[in-house]
Amino acid sequence: MIDSEPWTCTGCGAPMIGQRTPDDMCRSCIRVALITEPASPGPAGAGPFRTEQQARAAAHQAVAPEPGWSILRDAGNRQLLTGALTAAGVGLGAYDERIVSWLAGWEDSICAVIAGWITRATIVPERTP
Repeated sequence: MIDSEPWTCTGCGAPMIGQRTPDDMCRSCIRVALITEPASPGPAGAGPFRTEQQARAAAHQAVAPEPGWSILRDAGNRQLLTGALTAAGVGLGAYDERIVSWLAGWEDSICAVIAGWITRATIVPERTP
């Protein structure tokens, strides 16, 4: 979070100061978005995501956090990413595996977005005759 900097909520347009969120939404708008908007209009948990909270919720739907943790740790993030890659039919070489391990060290919401991109990229749009 960024503190003491004026900003405007993208949800309601209210002027804000301090405690800026990555998605530029005030806490009230985040709550409303989480209640009223589905986490994913595409395949379950694949996004697109409007908020970091939606991405994190999708990650936790796919892979439960370890007992006592509220976020996914490296192993859970790795499972999330490799699951999306495997489902997409992507084979991994040694260097690919290193990059997946590196990505798994990032936040679970970031890994959910990447997994969502992979999943959505494999969707073949329906053709109309």
